[in-house]
Amino acid sequence: MYQSSQGDDHKFESNSIYNNLNAGIYINSSDSNYFGFNGINMIYNNTYGIYMFASTSNFFVHNIIYNNSYGIYMTDSSTNNEIYENNITTNDYGVYVASSDCTTNWFYWNNFINNTLHNDSQAYDKGNNSWYKATTGNYWSDHISTDPYTIPPGINQDKYPLLSPWQWWL
Repeated sequence: MYQSSQGDDHKFESNSIYNNLNAGIYINSSDSNYFGFNGINMIYNNTYGIYMFASTSNFFVHNIIYNNSYGIYMTDSSTNNEIYENNITTNDYGVYVASSDCTTNWFYWNNFINNTLHNDSQAYDKGNNSWYKATTGNYWSDHISTDPYTIPPGINQDKYPLLSPWQWWL
């Protein structure tokens, strides 16, 4: 699925997106789109489950993202996106924020389950992003503590990790 700058303000719900050699969902300079919400998207067996390039103010809610090399990959000034209430499981990287100009993105109420650990983390964030909202963070299957969960390589942390999976599907 390719979403370009010619397509803003769209909803993508109830899709099965799988077995693509590159990206299951590729967003290039596209803003204010909604992925999930009322219908769960299944995104699996792709190199990139979701690839975001220079895109802002998109919402990813109620997606099941699994068995990809990168569950979610962000680069080149992707800012102000919200990623919450998703299951991000068994990917090589759960989330990978590749460039320092990807800022003010929000990741919260997600379940990070059994993604490959790199530097003791299921995510990687070169930008300045928030891994919690108010006092609610994410569930990390490799972390059984309320101590902050560190996201390498810099200063990012989930300051309020959940102790059990967030059951958004109920």
